[in-house]
Amino acid sequence: MVKFITRLMTKYRVVKFFDSFLRKFGTALSCCYVSSSIPFATQKTTVSIIDTGSIDWGEMSKKLIFMGLPFSLYKSFEPKISLE
Repeated sequence: MVKFITRLMTKYRVVKFFDSFLRKFGTALSCCYVSSSIPFATQKTTVSIIDTGSIDWGEMSKKLIFMGLPFSLYKSFEPKISLE
């Protein structure tokens, strides 16, 4: 199965299809690994610069930073958050 998928992903049309599909439907899922894994593992807040995956797939600006909050801390902030 791995060999089949590897051969399939080397075909230009298949890669082009998946690339356009992921860019259209998967960009909202782009997330920095550091800003999501460190708060989960350590229960501490982290701030990191944007990574190349988020810039490329998420089409985000290089000027952005990510902040990761552990859920327990987020729960205390949630009532005070207002989205405009």
